[in-house]
Order: sequence, then C-alpha cells, then structure tokens
Amino acid sequence: MKAPDRIETSRLLLRKATPQDVDSIFSRYASDPEVTRYVGWPMHRSIDDTHAFLKFNDAEWLQWPAGLYLIEEQS
Repeated sequence: MKAPDRIETSRLLLRKATPQDVDSIFSRYASDPEVTRYVGWPMHRSIDDTHAFLKFNDAEWLQWPAGLYLIEEQS
C-alpha cells in the first residue's frame, strides 16, 4: 500500500516534495548549519545538492510506501 501524495488536516498540509520546492528547501532549512546538525544527512552546500536530494526522494517514493513529506500550515 502506498502513502498518499497529500495528507490534509484542518491546520496542516503534508505533501510530497516537487521540483518547484527546491529553492525553498535549500534556503529555509537544507543549507542551514544549525538545522542540519540535527538530521541524518549533510548540509546542502549548493542548490545542486537539493536537486540530488529530491531525486533521491523520488526514488524512495517509487521503492517504498512513502518518502519525504513537506509540512505547510493551512493558514
């Protein structure tokens, strides 16, 4: 069974990342040394690292029931 691409609640939207998210992912958290020191993957040093991460995530979604979800507030 595959996880849905989107999960919505009254407050949150969880959704599969898309190529259009690459700039936001890079600038908001993937290139931040304070954020990435607590995760299991290295800090992204360039936007190319984030593109590679999204390609990896797409492969995870194909191989497994789910992959990375981005979380957004509904408001």
